[in-house]
Amino acid sequence: MKLSSLSYAPGGEVSTNPHNRSLGANYQLSTPIGEGSSGVVWRGVNKTSNTVVAAKILRPQYLSDPKIVTSFLTERSILLTLEHPNIVKVLDLVAEGHTLAIVQEYIEGPSLTELVSAGPIAPARALKISEGIFSALAFAHARGVLHRDVKSQNILLNRGWQAAPAEHVKVTDFGIARVLSESHARTTSLLGTPNYMSPELIEFGEASYPADVYSAGIVLYELLAGRTPFEGPGTDFTVAQRHVNSQLPSLDLPSPLWEFLCSLLEKNPADRPSAKGAATTAASLAESLQGEVARTLQSQPASFSKHGAKTVIRARKPKRAPAPAAPVSSRPTVEAASPKGDQTILREVHHPAPISLPKPEPTPKSLLSRFRSLSPLQTGICAVVAVAVLACGFLGIKHLASSRSAPSTPVSVTQKDEPLPTGLVVERKATYDPANKKVALQLSYEARSSELKGPFLEVVADGSECAEPSWDAPAHPNAEEETYISADCSWAVDPGAVRTDAPSIVHATIPLDLGNKVTKASLRKWLSLNAKRTSEVLLDKGVRSSSYPAQRLQDIDVVTPDRTTIQNPVPISIVPIWPYGPDKLNPLFVSPQTGTSSSVLQAITGSAGTVQFNDNCEGAVSVSRDRKTVTALRPTDNCVITATVGAFTERPSKNMQLVGNGS
Repeated sequence: MKLSSLSYAPGGEVSTNPHNRSLGANYQLSTPIGEGSSGVVWRGVNKTSNTVVAAKILRPQYLSDPKIVTSFLTERSILLTLEHPNIVKVLDLVAEGHTLAIVQEYIEGPSLTELVSAGPIAPARALKISEGIFSALAFAHARGVLHRDVKSQNILLNRGWQAAPAEHVKVTDFGIARVLSESHARTTSLLGTPNYMSPELIEFGEASYPADVYSAGIVLYELLAGRTPFEGPGTDFTVAQRHVNSQLPSLDLPSPLWEFLCSLLEKNPADRPSAKGAATTAASLAESLQGEVARTLQSQPASFSKHGAKTVIRARKPKRAPAPAAPVSSRPTVEAASPKGDQTILREVHHPAPISLPKPEPTPKSLLSRFRSLSPLQTGICAVVAVAVLACGFLGIKHLASSRSAPSTPVSVTQKDEPLPTGLVVERKATYDPANKKVALQLSYEARSSELKGPFLEVVADGSECAEPSWDAPAHPNAEEETYISADCSWAVDPGAVRTDAPSIVHATIPLDLGNKVTKASLRKWLSLNAKRTSEVLLDKGVRSSSYPAQRLQDIDVVTPDRTTIQNPVPISIVPIWPYGPDKLNPLFVSPQTGTSSSVLQAITGSAGTVQFNDNCEGAVSVSRDRKTVTALRPTDNCVITATVGAFTERPSKNMQLVGNGS
């Protein structure tokens, strides 16, 4: 069969019509029984043997990717021979006319997702299920096959699983992961699911045998706790980064079981056991923990501890007059080692050596004797002169003290940043009042193109120390464990929605002693330094984070396939470009759209999450009324889709070819 003979089904989706439909020459499909990111699963029957089967019909966009189609055909022999009691057997791969499908054995039982929805299960049973999962992985790994997307949804339980869990666990979708891993346009669901992805897959995009072991370890944690360890608030990116940076939330488990679980979820893949070794350990522990009961459902942690982090609390140093120069102890400052990665490090304080002051010299006797030897007239003159000198000296000192203590008038400066790529403009105004030694800071946020949403990051420091501002709007210190941005003295400030018709203004009062003779130049230097530090944090190319998108997003990339079939929606992804580069793993928007707009998209376009497509395809496509879906109508070799997302207007895709069915 030629690759050019492959095409989409009409409309781009599998019909849910209750009437039977054929799949190739051998299968009759009856009822859709499930749907995932890669396709729709149908219940069907083999016409020859009358055996019930499950057929996953892949989504149309995969058909337009030549690498997937090639992989689909070349992997056929490998997948058909992957036979193991704990693996859902792939029976056939069908590439015919309108369809790409993977036909597998039909499993009647529930998935682990359904099982764990009722709550945690007993440790012994969880371990027996894990034994079956690890046995399946060990078998596949020995044949050079990775799964790449182990998760509870992909693990099924066959009839009789309650009596013998290890023998009736079935790992499915080996074929899906194997084939779709060749895609140029991989998404989160193809690389892995954020709640189950290994740190090395997230950081480096590297899938290996230990990555499968890690994901299976997450499944075991889920069975024991009733939830995955790093799920919680935030985007998929936030959840994924917790695997890299956060400590594993502890569970109340017997020590051998907890140690085994921790070994499976080591951050370093080299420290994890093999799938074969994990299967052996799981079986052994299951026998020894038969009496253990299921734990209660574990709630999400209020916060996640930084993995291996050491926290140094810097006290704010009091202002004091400089001491006279004197010998100081030469002992170096020693940082006490912390026994645990999350303990506070206290620095030993060394006091200066005592300062020796010279004794005052005595008044010479000759001076006193000279005064006594003066005549009465001379004595009177000296007394008058002395009084006059003292009076002048007192008045001079009083005037000097008065001039030194009198505060100068308040000083104000303003600095306006250049517009950011998202259309955000930040203006800072600082007013220093020497009378109360405070800076009144005003932050003005303006949206030039479309509504924007915070929070926004702002660094507020006093030289080398962190300032202590009081805000009139919601604000809190930047939480590194949530934003994955490490910055001293940084705050997350949320003024609410920033509209295009008027700026949103936030005020802060900052205790700050800049002295009585503050000039506009010195105050401007302080304000500019904080603005510069804020910008450096936001534009750090070494930071992989999707936090503070209105300040950090640099551009977007409109991604379409090289080739797509007419009479179908055109698959389009809007990929965000951050200071570190594009993040294809977490697109801002995917068309056709499913679900609600992402928080990142709302941050740069407002609550509506506005995305608009246009085309330069000479009438070969139609754009929906809401301008969020593009449908291919007729063949053409020249089609470019443009997208407008907030301030990013008319960004073009690469050229795309539209072809007819069967082309």
